[in-house]
Amino acid sequence: MIWMVALGIVVVTAVVAAVTLLRGRGRPAVVEETPRIERRAARPKAEARPPIPKTTDRRRELHAIVDRQRETVGRMVAGHVQLIDVGAMIADAPASRITPARALDVAEQVAKAMTREGDMIVRMEPDGVAIIYDGLTREQAETRSQEIAEATIEALGELGGEGRYLAEGFAYELDAAMQGAVIDSVDDLIRFVRIAHQSYVNKHRGVAQQLGKALELRSRPVLAANGADVEGVELTVIRRTGDGGRIKFETASWEPVEPALGAEMDCVVLEKLPVVLAETLEGGIKGMVFVPLRLSSLANPLYFDNVRSALGSLPEGLRNKLVPVLDPGQGHARRALSGLARSLAAQVSAVALRAKNPDVDVAAAAEAGIERVVLDAPDARFDDPPAAVRRFLAAAREHGRKPLIFGVGKSGATAATGIARSIIDN
Repeated sequence: MIWMVALGIVVVTAVVAAVTLLRGRGRPAVVEETPRIERRAARPKAEARPPIPKTTDRRRELHAIVDRQRETVGRMVAGHVQLIDVGAMIADAPASRITPARALDVAEQVAKAMTREGDMIVRMEPDGVAIIYDGLTREQAETRSQEIAEATIEALGELGGEGRYLAEGFAYELDAAMQGAVIDSVDDLIRFVRIAHQSYVNKHRGVAQQLGKALELRSRPVLAANGADVEGVELTVIRRTGDGGRIKFETASWEPVEPALGAEMDCVVLEKLPVVLAETLEGGIKGMVFVPLRLSSLANPLYFDNVRSALGSLPEGLRNKLVPVLDPGQGHARRALSGLARSLAAQVSAVALRAKNPDVDVAAAAEAGIERVVLDAPDARFDDPPAAVRRFLAAAREHGRKPLIFGVGKSGATAATGIARSIIDN
């Protein structure tokens, strides 16, 4: 019985094997290989070290800093430096009402409130506040300084301060102080500004204080075209020079000087008029009063404000007879002649123009709408005075202007016959 069971197991096993063999012949068996993975032990990361700066990198960084400083300084120098002259603003105010230190504090506060972030304010003890404008043109800087100065005057007025002197530019002194030096830092610029300011105070303020004593006004009658009647009075400005007893007088009516000094000189002349013409004022002014005035004193709004203030202080009777005789000027001032003449004419009787070059300046007067043209001192200024007078009169006729000749001598007198004129003995 046992052998029969064993035989059955063998038969079943054989059948299963045969079936498996027959089914496997239909498709090959797929052998999948397990990919071989290599595992390496991870190394610990080393801490990152900052790169060691090379010497060349440090030099580049320093050069970049210097370049930025130079760029900043360059923009400031290219702009303009203005001085808010607080000392002059309160010069006439009683000391008990406001101190220089208090006035300087007020000016500094006003300047800080009205300047931009890039501008620089330098306190100039005890005289005023210098403002270095970052990248503004001269005209823009002057306009901004005018606004700051007016606000300062208003603020000081509340404390008892007063004065007509507003602000000045001292670019000339700054150039002289620098003398071509290369400025690498803002600190250097401030140092030069302080040097320039001291030069400005010593020169301009000192000169301005002496102008009242050094300048003298002399009047000459202006004869009408008939040579008999008086058409007005011509004022000539004489400057006293020399020392050690050797005093001489030089005509300064048209002397070319720095605009700031010229403007101060013009203001002194205007302020002297009531004293010089005291007798004329008492008897009543007959005709016009011709007084020289530099066009550069009007081209700068800061100077013009001083001139307007000086004109406003004149007696009304004198102001209504006053005829400023403008120098023709040059550059920006000459291009602005028309507008400046109109602004000035609002305060005076009329405006005349000096014909420095008759062939050019008479035409400029016509273009600017100025009726009167003046040829001054032909005997002293021209090699051939009669020819210069004839050329001047021809230009006046061509452009329809009214000619006047001041300070004509014997050489030019014949050619000036029939023209309103003042005469000198030579």
